[in-house]
Amino acid sequence: MQAGVGEIAPAEGDAAEARSLSSAADYFGPVIHLTLSRAAVARALGDIDGAYDALASLSPRAMEEDRYRLFHVWWLPVLADLQLATGRLDPAEKTLEALAHAPATGAWIPVTRAWLGGRLAEARGDKARARGLYERGLEVKPVGGEPLWTRGQLLESYSGLLVATGELARGVRALKRTAQVYATVGARPALERVQQRIEALDVPAPAPWARELSSREHEIAAMVGRGFTNPEVAAELAISPKTVEYHLAKIYAKLGVPNRRGLRDLVAGGPGSWSDS
Repeated sequence: MQAGVGEIAPAEGDAAEARSLSSAADYFGPVIHLTLSRAAVARALGDIDGAYDALASLSPRAMEEDRYRLFHVWWLPVLADLQLATGRLDPAEKTLEALAHAPATGAWIPVTRAWLGGRLAEARGDKARARGLYERGLEVKPVGGEPLWTRGQLLESYSGLLVATGELARGVRALKRTAQVYATVGARPALERVQQRIEALDVPAPAPWARELSSREHEIAAMVGRGFTNPEVAAELAISPKTVEYHLAKIYAKLGVPNRRGLRDLVAGGPGSWSDS
């Protein structure tokens, strides 16, 4: 927790004291907590490899099988996060497969699976799958309590994907929600990082034609304006082609354009020739 809010020196001091106190323990719990603490401090300092190495002792080969099965759900998310951060995609996939068999009695594990699974899909170039996983994670109800830190990380990854795929305004909205979560949990370094990203993106004012549309209609109109076909829009937004047609009919009515070509001209700021002739 101290590392997460940027209090590195107190975190390192408390970890050192805990290591000293744990030497008298006759069970494995303190080892797990201290290992995860070392990884958390290294991660907060940007030492990804150091954090990864800290978890080396928490492997099936390093402990009894029953203890591994009992405690592995605590560190598998941390391990997968580090594997993804260092480009170890195949090991990350195996870690996520193991996490998929972990019991999920609350919201934390489903949100974690969605976040890490989305990052893996994104790293492999499957943006549609990544988006679906992120959005599924955002829909998880806070059963047993709200996993705010993980929810914030998921939102941050989701916002990055939205921005990367051209949905700047929606991405910034997700970033602002991320900032609210990080502010709630007191994660100052993460909050500062997100605030800097929001400022750097400098979202332009919406075009006049967009002011009459809902956010979903705006997305569809912008994509059609860039030349997307209905099936391509449907695939990108994870909706059906029939839903695209439904939204397009409403868009035409709101904007006063008779057809697809008229919409493309309007979005592109062209001469406004709205006939098909």
